[in-house]
Amino acid sequence: MDFYLFPGTILKTAELSQVGGKGYSLIAGSATGLPVPPGFVLTVSFFSSWLEELKKSDEWKQFLDSANANNGDLDKKCAKLKKLANKLKLNVTQKETLDKALSQIPFEGSYRGKQFAVRSSSPEEDLEGSSFAGGYETILGVKYTSIEDAIARAFASCLDLRIVVYKRQHGFDITDPKIAVVVQEQIASEVSGVGFSMNPINNNLDEAVFNANWGLGESVVAGLVTPDYYRVNKVSMSILEKTLGSKESSIWLTDSGTETKDNHRKSEFTLDNRHVGKLALLVKQVERIYKKPIDIEWAFANDKLYLLQARPITTFIPLPPDMMTGPGERKRLYLDLTIAAQGMPKPMSTMGASVLSYVPSAVSNILHLGRFKNGSKGAIVSLGHGRIYVNVSILLALAGKKKFVDLFSNMDPLAGKIINELDEDIYKDHNPLLGFIPVRLATVAPLVAPRIVRARLQPQKSLMDLKVALERFEFDAQKLADSNKPLPEFTKRLLKMVAELIFMHCVPLVVTSRIALTRMKELAKGQPKEVLDRLELALPGNVTTEMSLDLYKVSQLLPEETPGDFNAWLANGASPEFKKAWWAFLENYGFRGPAEVDIAAPRYYDDAQMLIDLMISMRKQSIQNPEQSQVARFAENELKRRETFLQLSEEVGRKNWFAKQEFKSLYKIVESIGGIRETHKYYLIYALHLLRLRLRREGEDLVDMGRLRAVDDVFDLTVAELDRGIKEKTVDLKVLVEANRKERKKLESVTEFPVLIDSRGFIPRLPAPPVGAGEVAGIPISSGVVRGRVKTLRTPDEKPFEKGEILVARATDPGWTPLFVNAAGVILEVGGVLQHGALVAREYGLPCVAGIPGATQAWEDGTLVEVDGTLGIVRRVEPVPAKAQ
Repeated sequence: MDFYLFPGTILKTAELSQVGGKGYSLIAGSATGLPVPPGFVLTVSFFSSWLEELKKSDEWKQFLDSANANNGDLDKKCAKLKKLANKLKLNVTQKETLDKALSQIPFEGSYRGKQFAVRSSSPEEDLEGSSFAGGYETILGVKYTSIEDAIARAFASCLDLRIVVYKRQHGFDITDPKIAVVVQEQIASEVSGVGFSMNPINNNLDEAVFNANWGLGESVVAGLVTPDYYRVNKVSMSILEKTLGSKESSIWLTDSGTETKDNHRKSEFTLDNRHVGKLALLVKQVERIYKKPIDIEWAFANDKLYLLQARPITTFIPLPPDMMTGPGERKRLYLDLTIAAQGMPKPMSTMGASVLSYVPSAVSNILHLGRFKNGSKGAIVSLGHGRIYVNVSILLALAGKKKFVDLFSNMDPLAGKIINELDEDIYKDHNPLLGFIPVRLATVAPLVAPRIVRARLQPQKSLMDLKVALERFEFDAQKLADSNKPLPEFTKRLLKMVAELIFMHCVPLVVTSRIALTRMKELAKGQPKEVLDRLELALPGNVTTEMSLDLYKVSQLLPEETPGDFNAWLANGASPEFKKAWWAFLENYGFRGPAEVDIAAPRYYDDAQMLIDLMISMRKQSIQNPEQSQVARFAENELKRRETFLQLSEEVGRKNWFAKQEFKSLYKIVESIGGIRETHKYYLIYALHLLRLRLRREGEDLVDMGRLRAVDDVFDLTVAELDRGIKEKTVDLKVLVEANRKERKKLESVTEFPVLIDSRGFIPRLPAPPVGAGEVAGIPISSGVVRGRVKTLRTPDEKPFEKGEILVARATDPGWTPLFVNAAGVILEVGGVLQHGALVAREYGLPCVAGIPGATQAWEDGTLVEVDGTLGIVRRVEPVPAKAQ
């Protein structure tokens, strides 16, 4: 089929691969009764002869050579190829097809006297995850006599450099271009523009927004003017906001094509309330048909509203269906723990999310929370789209806003401030069953409370008890791993063991130490924050700090002339002492790594290059500046902590002798058990390591049987899918892997997941705080002031991180810890005093500021800044970077 009419085409007969995304949406809209101007789509097959002709040309060969060589002249080759395509002429068959299609459009009178809009329509355009917005060609006001030239222009746009670069970036094949072309009746609109069925600024599904200008919509679509702006509540159908645009120019249809008018009625709004209401109804209707958020192009002509185009919005942040509420229903507020607590900006793998979906059930069983599990309505914790969400609405109902904000601000103070500004009544859960949660939690108190009391009275004894529990856990977990139980049962039992270890053994000690530290600061009230922060420096027993110290010790066994090829040197030149220390380190910490809470993330034992680079850096540093070594800095911070304790103890004692005794008793608690705050994470990752080994063994067997292409494909399956595939040989695991990858690919357009989001997609934010010139305000996390040149990292191994640089990241997890050795200071987009990056920064005595939205785009690498961790301010010291890395 070389063309499809609309209206007149039955939707199921139209192939997306032939008509393209834009053409398909117009056919679909017309078939469902939407007010789409009539027209037709010239299919990909219609242009096959043109593509064959192009591929025989020298210009095509030069284009391919340039694309493969990546030698910087692709723009010139694209331009030459596009110029050749613009000269192509329709053959006899193509002309007959075009005339046939034109004659079947239901016009009044002959089509030869009509004007048309001609648009390209790519099979890869306007699909979920790839919009190509503004990349392809649109020609307006086309008369019959010039329609062939307009079709050639629209066709040639598939060879534009912008399209080629976009396709390469998004994994499309640039060597096999495909294009269809839409020919549609041109609407002589008085007002036109674009609309979104959701608010693209705050992700709110209950709002629609519209931009409008006089005349044709091209001035708005192409971004040539500042249009009028309208924001509508789709539930109440009320206009929430409207802003008059400057409308510097407008494009109008004329008998000969189009013309531009400057400042036409610029002081008037283009739409009255009635027209805005019509647009809101249209966009809601389109959204219902497509069953997803949609953006549209629209036009009013003679008071009639037309739909010119509709396509899925590719940049919104979706929520899993079971976490959403309907329009007008009571909303729920969610906190993304994946960012706030784990520092993971990207979604977890399919298997990673599947494994962690067992955790809420395990925790609920331990805490006797009954039905409040993942996947149940009103779950306290939910997993979806590779993220871990906490239902803040339930916690607001249980604790109230003030208590929740006070508690949560330790994890992410910026999110705490946002929640504090929200209307509690909008989000507070009113489920009467929530009243049973405190009763159920009370049944756990007899088990946990004695451990907290014991930790308060006998911290050293409690620490010894914890060590025994940890050793027992390792033994039992390994025994379970060796039992070869079915995969779901193994996963369930293993994570239940982890949950029991954390909540029955680790949490009581962590809670006790935090209460003790808080009380110490109350007793020393009036002291500067930077002084009080020293009480947390270099606490013993912090497994994350110990990992860095142990790596430093291994690095000191390297020769002064560090090996160029580490792996070759390790095999043939390393001393037995170094080998023993290196393998011991990997045995203790090799199962860790960046994004380690995702079971699919590579571990250090998979790729140790990051550790190797850091060891070499440590060795060089210890030779050049031994006083700045890891061990020296830890010892210095340990001394600062003890001296601060003695100083504050004396000052507290001057006021009250009993307070001094309490202060000393509390310090003993903090010093004894304050360092175990990262222990729970270590053993969770150890459990995931055991499960990961099992998954990879299953993957190896499936690869040997030809049922998977690669071992790591197991991480693109769920636990249940893999288990069924193991038991049932007829299950096509390769198909399941591809289907899951396709689902994950839909999230690739999300560049940054928010910490807070509600059940209608709304992302609450704070207005920017007032700051001085060259300053950015955040949350003070770790006291001190330091100057250094920034280095922004999206992943810990993205690029070398040198001694004395300021680490800038969205958030960090323990896999980033080695980088803190070289850091002079830390800047984080998200996180609070209990987030991993904050904990390590305080351990190392590094000034740290968090809660700076957009921090990873704020400075070029090499920019000299001053990080004031006491006031929470980052100041640019020089206007232009001295160097860019």
